[in-house]
Formats: sequence, C-alpha cells, structure tokens
Amino acid sequence: MLTGARQGTLSGLRRLVAFAMARDLGVYLIPGPEIARINNLDITATGMRIVASPRHASVLLLVGEIPPVLREAAAVIYAQMMRPRVLFVLQASSESTELLPLPAADIVADISQQALIKGVSQLRTLLTTGAFRPDVSDFDAPILQIRIEYTCSMHPEIVRDEPGSCPKCGMDLIQREAQATLGDVHTETQNMGSEHHTAMDHGSMGHGMVHDAAVEYTCSMHPEVSEKEPGSCPKCGMNLEPRDAAIEYTCSMHPEVSEKEPGSCPKCGMNLEPRQ
Repeated sequence: MLTGARQGTLSGLRRLVAFAMARDLGVYLIPGPEIARINNLDITATGMRIVASPRHASVLLLVGEIPPVLREAAAVIYAQMMRPRVLFVLQASSESTELLPLPAADIVADISQQALIKGVSQLRTLLTTGAFRPDVSDFDAPILQIRIEYTCSMHPEIVRDEPGSCPKCGMDLIQREAQATLGDVHTETQNMGSEHHTAMDHGSMGHGMVHDAAVEYTCSMHPEVSEKEPGSCPKCGMNLEPRDAAIEYTCSMHPEVSEKEPGSCPKCGMNLEPRQ
C-alpha cells in the first residue's frame, strides 16, 4: 500500500497517468548524493533522476541510519513533495527502523546497488497500481505545526513556553511563532535563568544597557547557513540555533571524528553535528 497516494479511484485515464509517473521518477536523496557514492550506489543507473527540489520529486530516498534531527528535516521535505510520493529506505540490517516523524517506509532494502535496482522495480509497480486511492490520509508531524513561544527582544537566546520576564534584563518576553519539533521543551538551563547570571546582568546595567556579545545563528542541518538573528533556515525551515565557538562538531556515524568548525565528515560526507 502506498502511504503517499493521491486521492481518487484508479480509472482508465488515471492508469495512464500512474504508468507515466512510474516511468519518470524524480528522487530527492537524504543525507545527499555523497552518501550514495560512498556506498557505491549509482542512482541514475536505475532510471531515476536526482532532483534538487522536493517539489520535483516523487521518491524520497533515505540512505543509512537517519538521526532524529535529520528525520525532522526529511519530514519537512516529504511534506513538500507532490502526491503520489514514495518513501524508499536503504539501510543495513543492524540499523534502527525508526522513522518518526516520517510515516512508515513504502519500500525497505539493503544498502547495495542490486537491492536498489530491485527496490526501484518494486516502487514502479507500487506507483502503477497504487498511485490513486479513494481513501488517503494527510501527512502530519510536529515539525510542520506552528507553536507559540516567548523570547526577549534584547536576549533572543532566551526562549520560554509561557509569557514572563527575561531573567537577564527583566524585560517582558514577547510572543513569536515558531515551528514545532520533536523535543520542544524549554528548560531553565536553556534560558540561563540562574540567580548568578541574573545578578551579574542587572549589576552591569549601572553603566547603561549592556548587550550580549554578537551571537551567530546557524542550522544544524546546513551549518553553512549563518545569520545574525534567530529565525528559520532558508533551506529546510528548521529553527536556527546559536553557534558557540567552543562547540565541538562530530559525525553521528563516526563519533571519533572531531572538528572545531561545522562541515562534512571526512569519512562518510554527512554534516557534522554539535557534540552533546
């Protein structure tokens, strides 16, 4: 059963449309083409086209074990794809099958060229017979929903789930909209609301309002994105996070890799992530 089918009965005309869709497969690859090459996968040899925009893709291909933050980005990409859409997963047998917030995969296969070719044949059949269904469900995930959060105009790193005062300067927190994520819980540690910090901040205000040092905001999925203010990533829509110069970056697949700056893993090509 195709989880991303288009609503409608499979009439004669729609059979022709479904057949045409099954022949012309645009694929959006996650984590990226580099991972496919590392695993000796030739995507174009299967007859699929690698596309740069989710809106031009009918197949979302995930290669390897996908960490939670990458699954959230994949959910945003999947939601942008036009129906019918197929979720195709290539992974080693030892890897986790957890895909949330994505739906269940339509096709799962081993990471090999032979398994890829067989899987593409299966998805062509799946599209030809199941591109249209009378009953379909909308895809919904927390990352796609809008939530209300409260922050300080002077200290944007302060984020709370409820209105109140900034623990650094005492100003009222202002309301803003943000995308929800799987782990949207704002704790006191995130807000740095200890009495020690508050006392220091208020004590320094005797010489006028003191601003924090310039904070640079970046995307955990696209570390090349750099902004002076908080907001959303222009590439995947995820919330930007403050970049700490002291952060150590590592690879979720190769934790022995350690870098001082964000970038790509020299072993597998995946984006490095801040070490927790």
